[in-house]
Amino acid sequence: MKKSQLRISLLMVMLVAVTMLSGCNKNEYVKGTIKENEYESKYLNLSFTAPEGFSLLTEDVLDQYVQFSSDIIYKDKDQTVIDYAKAVAVYEMMCVENATNSANVNIVVENLLGVERTEDEYIELAKQQLQSTGIDYTFGGTIKNVELAGEKYTVIDCIGNYYGQELLQQMYVRNIGDRMVVLTVTYTEDTVESKDALLDGFSALK
Repeated sequence: MKKSQLRISLLMVMLVAVTMLSGCNKNEYVKGTIKENEYESKYLNLSFTAPEGFSLLTEDVLDQYVQFSSDIIYKDKDQTVIDYAKAVAVYEMMCVENATNSANVNIVVENLLGVERTEDEYIELAKQQLQSTGIDYTFGGTIKNVELAGEKYTVIDCIGNYYGQELLQQMYVRNIGDRMVVLTVTYTEDTVESKDALLDGFSALK
């Protein structure tokens, strides 16, 4: 298997594992928008501009990463419409570099379905889910009140070893009402500068 395929496979396993944590919706959630290389979310008070050499995946591609239940999908003038507010997990954005073994960043917003969890509790459950995938993981300690684009997150570093390929990740976790926001940047020892450029692409709307 090619290294680029391994990287994507590992990333997808990590994403699926993290979004298996949910156990009713109180606050109205509105999914952010993607226009070419710009992302914006009023709900998250967050905007993102893709750095040079990077590109944002389209909303249609992101929707393929989650199997939405049939009760939140309907037709409107022959177009498929998804009621994201009722979804358990929504992939808000993903930005990738136009090269193999490159850094990338994504945001997942998960509906906690009425289960009250702190950011620390969510991270511990995420660690358990990641370890259950059979991939060799090691985790660093959590750091609280890390500021990114004007908002504070709880951050954890982790390393996943998959078929001999080692990927580094920083997971930024933030609770908003009945949702948990997980911003994950994935990189290697050789792509630290790309990781930093991705994080610098975020800014506050307000």
